[in-house]
Amino acid sequence: MPASVRTFAATFAAILVTTGATAQGVGGDAEPDIYTRLKAVQTYLEDGSAIMMAQACAETIPDFMSEFLPKFVDWRSSNSKQISLGAALSTQFKDPNGQPMDPSTLGRAAAEKVRAIGPDERRRECDKLLRDVSPPG
Repeated sequence: MPASVRTFAATFAAILVTTGATAQGVGGDAEPDIYTRLKAVQTYLEDGSAIMMAQACAETIPDFMSEFLPKFVDWRSSNSKQISLGAALSTQFKDPNGQPMDPSTLGRAAAEKVRAIGPDERRRECDKLLRDVSPPG
């Protein structure tokens, strides 16, 4: 996960702890604990930003999307409940600048950083993205 996403998620975690936020109408009757809410928001942000990073990777790495897309589709499917919870939570808050939470903003920033780094570092970042959407093990 890019540092900008981690920083944003950490800020959001502080908001969750401070406000005791809950997602209404998502999942069962039990209120998700703080860690579950944080993980859901992180997953939601990853979902919205991963495709933009992948597009930046694909600009210089041949066949990157053909490797990324099947893994991403599987990752997205296996994380659909977390993504839904994160989306529900995200509508309740604004980022530290007062803007609504928008994963595409993070995705664009991450993609620009990927485009700006050298080829070796770009390859490492793109390989990490592939690992992040791959099944564990």
